[in-house]
Amino acid sequence: MKYNFRKYACLLLAMILLACGVSCATEPPASESTAPQTSDEITVCDDPTEAPTADKRLYYVHDPGAMMLTSPYNTTGQNRVSLPRINGSVDEAVSAGADVFITEIYGNVASYPSKVYSPQEHYRWFTETFGKSITTGFPLYAYQGGDYVKSFCDRTHAKGADYWLSYRLNDHHDMTRPVTQQNANPKNICKFYMEHQNMLIGEPQSNCSWFQYMMDFRHEEVREYKLAMICELIENYEIEGFMIDFLRTPALFKLSATTEAQRKEIMLDFMKTVGQALKDKSKVTGKDYTFAVKLPMDKDAYGKLGIDVKAFEQEAGVNAFFVFDYFCARQDYEMLDEIRALCPNSEVVLEIAQATTWTSLPEMPRAMRLTTKEQYYTTAHVAYEHGADGVSLFNFPWYRSEAENGAYYEPPFEIFPYLKSSSYLASQPQHYFEGATENKLIHDFDLKTAEWNYGERHSFFMEMSAPTGGWSEDGVLRLESLSALKDLNVEVYLNGVKLSAVDDRGEPYENPYQNLLGTEEGTLSYAVPKEYLNNGSNEITVVNLSARSFRLFFVDVAIA
Repeated sequence: MKYNFRKYACLLLAMILLACGVSCATEPPASESTAPQTSDEITVCDDPTEAPTADKRLYYVHDPGAMMLTSPYNTTGQNRVSLPRINGSVDEAVSAGADVFITEIYGNVASYPSKVYSPQEHYRWFTETFGKSITTGFPLYAYQGGDYVKSFCDRTHAKGADYWLSYRLNDHHDMTRPVTQQNANPKNICKFYMEHQNMLIGEPQSNCSWFQYMMDFRHEEVREYKLAMICELIENYEIEGFMIDFLRTPALFKLSATTEAQRKEIMLDFMKTVGQALKDKSKVTGKDYTFAVKLPMDKDAYGKLGIDVKAFEQEAGVNAFFVFDYFCARQDYEMLDEIRALCPNSEVVLEIAQATTWTSLPEMPRAMRLTTKEQYYTTAHVAYEHGADGVSLFNFPWYRSEAENGAYYEPPFEIFPYLKSSSYLASQPQHYFEGATENKLIHDFDLKTAEWNYGERHSFFMEMSAPTGGWSEDGVLRLESLSALKDLNVEVYLNGVKLSAVDDRGEPYENPYQNLLGTEEGTLSYAVPKEYLNNGSNEITVVNLSARSFRLFFVDVAIA
């Protein structure tokens, strides 16, 4: 039996998309000459007439590097910053329904007008130090007089949405190894970093060797450099909110040289300074500003990063908490519950990524399994049941990056209006999943590293929230591996009850994204009677009764 629960919604969605003129391209546009050159020409779904009533907010977290991907406004995929690409990045998100557009700021180099570290100073230093020119990207755009932050800000306001900045406290991009003349990238390697190599963390953490190359916040000079950039951004741009991102990258201290209490004291003082900068701006403008933080889903990381949720709210003025995995979408709501209980008057938001798992294969060094519509809807639905005020989207334009793996996908912007309606999501078919992620912080069960040897069992949990009226049909559970599973003897228990194997190993819903899907040989499926499910936590136990060991990279449950 094929578990396709989407059929009753397909007609409605198709009518909406056709009415809005949304195009789901399977190939990139052929040439720059045929592409829209201004964002006003981009076809997007603008205020669908049949969209449900919104009662939640949608945040769009945008890495500005995404404008370099092949897209309707960059058909050649050139690494060039331009106003049409900036406008196109804003328009496709806001016109689809994003309430807040958030530009991520790389935390070391000011690729915008700055008195802290000007683009001109950076250009001179980089070319003299490494003996090579800056020929493309944000540093060149800023050196030539461009201000991409202001352009993003102006366009967002012109389209009627709020504009935020998000500052990455540490950013590992181009900094995962010692810097040399050959690998130095002007986007993130700056004069301060190279002149303060004695102020790096200097030791691996959380099974990640390259955390050692991040700046160590126990040094006052590091904090002062970062704070000067943050306060300048707050002062210079017409924002509605500012976010401090603890997750890009989740390493701030040399743990062996600091205690948890010291780390929390340092970061609380840091956050107070940011909060005061927002208060000072408010005195000048008469406007209130949102002070947000992006925090890990894994509570074990909080002490290492110096995070004190309650103190951040009460003493630093934080009033919005975003919770995220690290890189992949993950259906984990424990910290939503805890933060909501600690800070009932603050906004709490779950962030969802464009991929549910990724791994390295010989034919695809960076293979991603892309998040489907049903997975977005289910993740948001459960988050709202746990008290979330909205959801944010991470790396959403990067569906287009799969072009490097031979497939071009346009991001599913048509889902935006539906992500903002809790009542709509509560009536949809559901797709729960546990993927092998690139989470550097997990310390309990991790699907990416777990191995089932003969006789071994591993258990993990899926948090589920029944749809309106309860589950009406039985579902299916699938185990997927990159190696063959078909002939193995594997038992699966759901909440202590043994499940019966079934033959159907295909996708439970129509899936337009074909990368890294399970294969016939690598998938085992089991029937899930709806009465076995808990409206809440569900324990899944997998037992290997075969001589050959195996690993899993994806487990899912589809049910309506």
